[in-house]
Amino acid sequence: MKSRLILISNIVLFLAASLLVATGFVLEFKIGENSTATHLGFGREAWGEFHFFTALSVVAATLLHLIANLWWLRQTYVRWQRYTILLILLGALPAIVFLVL
Repeated sequence: MKSRLILISNIVLFLAASLLVATGFVLEFKIGENSTATHLGFGREAWGEFHFFTALSVVAATLLHLIANLWWLRQTYVRWQRYTILLILLGALPAIVFLVL
C-alpha cells in the first residue's frame, strides 16, 4: 500500500509540475503581454487562471508526496537533525521573504 501511494504521488506531482511549466510557457511565449492574443481559443486571463489552479495542484501534490514519504522524512530527520532543520529554513526562506516584503 505504501509503495502504491508513493508511486501515485510521484506520478501526480510529475504531471502537475509538467502542466504548470507548460501553462507558464504558454503565458510567456505564446501570449506574452498582449492581452488580446489567444492560444487554443483561450486568452491571457483564462490561461492565467488555469496556471494559478495548476500551481495549487502542485502544492497539493507536493503535500501528498511528503505524506507518502513521511517514514523517509522521519529517518532523515533523526540522522541529520541539524542539516534537516537548516534545509527546511532555507526552503521556507523565499516564502517568508515574499510574505514579509
